Amino acid sequence: MQLTTIDHNLNKPSEYYYVVSSAIQSATEVIENSNSENSKKAFKKDLEYWSAWYQANNIPQHELGKKEHLILFIIQHAQDMPTNIDDILIRNGAKSKRGIHKLATIERRIATLSSYLRLKKLPNVCGDKDIRVLLTKLTNIHGTSKSWGNAITLDVLNKMLSTCENDGLHGIRDMALILFGFSTGGRRRSEISSAMLENITRSSTGNFIYNMPKSKTNQSGELDPKPLAGRAAIALMHWLEVANIKEGHLFRGIKKNGSISSTALSDKQIANIIKNRCKKAGFEQDAFTAHSLRSGFVTEGGMRSKPLGDIMAMTGHRNVEQVMKYYKTGAVLNNSAAYLAG
Repeated sequence: MQLTTIDHNLNKPSEYYYVVSSAIQSATEVIENSNSENSKKAFKKDLEYWSAWYQANNIPQHELGKKEHLILFIIQHAQDMPTNIDDILIRNGAKSKRGIHKLATIERRIATLSSYLRLKKLPNVCGDKDIRVLLTKLTNIHGTSKSWGNAITLDVLNKMLSTCENDGLHGIRDMALILFGFSTGGRRRSEISSAMLENITRSSTGNFIYNMPKSKTNQSGELDPKPLAGRAAIALMHWLEVANIKEGHLFRGIKKNGSISSTALSDKQIANIIKNRCKKAGFEQDAFTAHSLRSGFVTEGGMRSKPLGDIMAMTGHRNVEQVMKYYKTGAVLNNSAAYLAG
């Protein structure tokens, strides 16, 4: 299947045509058994964006991945997106709004292109020294390339939860959602969105076991039980009762008439709930993200000197180095040498 290019407002059609769907399908099939559903969707979406961008710039398919085009992509998306290119990308549905990308988005799209070129055994300059230097310089100019937000540690968590009190159904749901996300090991927003009642088992003590399905850190799909205890279990039970949820997704939208939606909250809606509760608690709205629950869980564990193995069993981290950057942040305050001055 061929995808016709857009003509840049010219009176004649563009000379280039691109075979898009077959390439995307081929690449997706290759990674089918090695990535989570969300990773596969992101991979496909990024490839579609690359296709749209190449079309918008009238770059022929056989020049895919050339160094000069990669540099052009970075400059356009980091600093200077031409109006006519922006118009084409928006008209084609590749972009939803005008302007440049965050550096994190640029780096992710480059990583996707790199993976695709590697899978297809095509020349790959995505890791070229000049490309990395350019990204580093742009990071120095524009700030950190990827921001996960500040950690939601227990003090922040409690202030967020206090905004849920006396806030009706929204407060009951948000309290259950936030405590679920934090207490089961700092779940990602996609994992909160996909949480199902069928994966919850209640123990004789009133606590729960959440059997995580296949996820980014659980590629095998085998049962990966996480405890949900204490006030997190109480909050979830309260929400399930008032929302009358008997099956399906745990966390859902609430309609204007107060009825509960049958569909799950999206990743974006969950991120907005986290930001909104942070704002109501008196914090800067953009200081925290949905990922802050994850980093906060590990940081809080470090502050309380919890065994690293126990924390990793909850979060699902396989890489010690990755989890240690959060753990050390919390554990540093427990250094006995910090109090030598009394």
